[in-house]
Amino acid sequence: MKADYDNYKYIFRAFPINAAHQARALVDFIGGKLKDDMKFTKIAIVGENAKWVQDLVPILKKGAIDGGSDVRLSEFFDTATSDFSPLFAKVKDSGAQYLIVILSHASSDVFVKQWYDAQVPIPIGGIDVKSQDADFFTRVSGKANSETVAMFAIRAPLTPKTVPFWDEFVKRFGTAPVYTGIGAYDAVYVYAEAVARVKSVEPPKIRDEILEDAVALGGMGFSAHFGQRDGGWFPVNRLGGRFFAVRAGIFESFRHRYAGGGSSVGFPRV
Repeated sequence: MKADYDNYKYIFRAFPINAAHQARALVDFIGGKLKDDMKFTKIAIVGENAKWVQDLVPILKKGAIDGGSDVRLSEFFDTATSDFSPLFAKVKDSGAQYLIVILSHASSDVFVKQWYDAQVPIPIGGIDVKSQDADFFTRVSGKANSETVAMFAIRAPLTPKTVPFWDEFVKRFGTAPVYTGIGAYDAVYVYAEAVARVKSVEPPKIRDEILEDAVALGGMGFSAHFGQRDGGWFPVNRLGGRFFAVRAGIFESFRHRYAGGGSSVGFPRV
């Protein structure tokens, strides 16, 4: 976007937020929850060897260290990995008190089962996309009672749209939405409402309208466009009539998911 704005000016990143913002949310979790609340100062970071994780980890590691945490291990692994025992041995030997995971394409159910089998005496938390699936705890065969993962929305009245969207999604599809579902929902309305206001589907008019009306209310909360810098719409919080990009705010909370169903917000405090 920055390198060739004219070529990409009709592309708006609706969701999810980019890796840098996710890294900063994790930094807030490490400092606010792990270090301040749980008194865990020694952490390990493991993530799949994918481009978005490669971009995220340096920001995460620096932020954690700057916040007073001791990063004992930072390691990437191939997304096709099926034997995590060497990695878990490194984590145990590092002396870390908490394991931050960053998983999307990797088989996190296999990861969690082997974590249990290896008796790794360190809790896990972070970004685990596949753990958002409704059948995740079935797939881990009872080897985890809960997991702490970053989420962009939960069934709570974040806005007047959140709970109605959530309930209708469950009614239609028989499962709760993950981040792509609610992100796509909000993106469609950003576009559709711009079309309705300009009474046109001509790209230049829609683009100008989206840029002009730079704040939208969706199921995740308010979203704001941050301009040519990265061309993205990101969750924001409203305070005193102004809008601020959320880091680990309610729109990217760390919640506990339970094997028996349901979830609760573990951070930030609400």
